[in-house]
Amino acid sequence: MALKELQKARTIKQLLEWTPPKIDIIIHPLSSSIDDYLSTDEPTTTSMDSLLLIPAPSPLVLQKLVDALCDEEDDDKGTDPPKSIRCAHLTKTSMDVRLPVSIVNLWSLLMQMNEARSAWSKAKAHLIKLAESDEESDTVREDVLDSLVVAGWAGKLHGFSRNGATTMTAVAAYASVKWLKDDHINLALDLL
Repeated sequence: MALKELQKARTIKQLLEWTPPKIDIIIHPLSSSIDDYLSTDEPTTTSMDSLLLIPAPSPLVLQKLVDALCDEEDDDKGTDPPKSIRCAHLTKTSMDVRLPVSIVNLWSLLMQMNEARSAWSKAKAHLIKLAESDEESDTVREDVLDSLVVAGWAGKLHGFSRNGATTMTAVAAYASVKWLKDDHINLALDLL
C-alpha cells in the first residue's frame, strides 16, 4: 500500500466511507530522546505492510521527530542528515530496526486521519439521532451531511479561534452537544 493510497480520502465523506489503517501508539516510549531515534544508517525495513505493523511513538515524541527532521532540512552544519528512524520507543532490541525517514509522515498522517474520522463519525451519529427525534432538524442535518461531500477533512478553518484558525477536526464538535468552549463562543460572536 502506497502513502498516496492513504491520502485518497480528501473529503470528510470519503474519510467516513474509507477506513484508514489503525495505528498502535506507544504512550510511554522506552526513550524520548530524539537522538536515539535518528540514524545515518540505511533503513532495514521498507515494506509498507511491515511499516504499518510497527507502533508509533507517542504524539509528543512524534512531534519532536517532525521538528527535528524539519530542523535538519534547514541546517547546513555539514553533518549527514538522518537516513532512517530507529524504533527507540519499543524495546532495546528494536533499536536495530531502522525505518525510512518517511515513517514519521506516515505515523502523523495516520494519527490525524484516525482522529478526524473518530470526531466526524461521532458528529454524524449525533446529527442522525437528532433528526430522528426532531423533524425540523432533518433539513439542517441534510445540509450538514451534504457539505461533508465537499469539505476537506484536513487543514484549517481560518478566522474562528484565538489562534486565528481551527482544525477541520475541531469543527466536528459543532455537530454535537460538546461544542461550548471559548473558541466556539468566539465563533458564534463573530457570526453575529
